[in-house]
Amino acid sequence: MILTIPVGQDQVYSPLHRVYGEERLPKLLRGWEVLREEYWAKDENNCWNQVDMSEALTTKPKGFYYCLGLFVLREWTRAEVY
Repeated sequence: MILTIPVGQDQVYSPLHRVYGEERLPKLLRGWEVLREEYWAKDENNCWNQVDMSEALTTKPKGFYYCLGLFVLREWTRAEVY
């Protein structure tokens, strides 16, 4: 599966969206093997740049701005989970 989600410090912007951070992201990815991951943030010129995971997950989101996490995932089989 390919998954793109808002990442940063954990936050809920009800009813619009959630931002997944150090607490929520592992819960969301439970049961999936991460084959590839990338994190992106906008710079002062409003251009997307690839950043490391720690920078993305510690960025304080706003209702209109957050970093992006892009993941290529594979579902764990039942035998792999147990």
